[in-house]
Amino acid sequence: MAFEQIDGVMPLDQNAQPIPVLGQGANVADNVDGTTDSMVLPSGANEGTVIRVACTQDTYINFGGVSVTASASDILFPAGVEFFQVPPGAGYIAYLQDSAAGRISVT
Repeated sequence: MAFEQIDGVMPLDQNAQPIPVLGQGANVADNVDGTTDSMVLPSGANEGTVIRVACTQDTYINFGGVSVTASASDILFPAGVEFFQVPPGAGYIAYLQDSAAGRISVT
């Protein structure tokens, strides 16, 4: 995984060694409810890019093309934050609540 430097500066640890960290990028967000829905991934989130997904409630997610949907047989994403690598051919993320409505954010 390649790390981008901002203005040629990378944070350093107490031993003056570089710390590779992910920078904040574009963000998209939506409400999650009992009907599958999807949204386009943030600008710059191409195949192989690392994205951050955050959900306020347990949510089923699925990556794919413009017509992707999510169902109870897809990845159950527990409430919280996780990093994913964008799969080949994916430009969208679909989502569906498990038992309670919430909010999803992709950065």
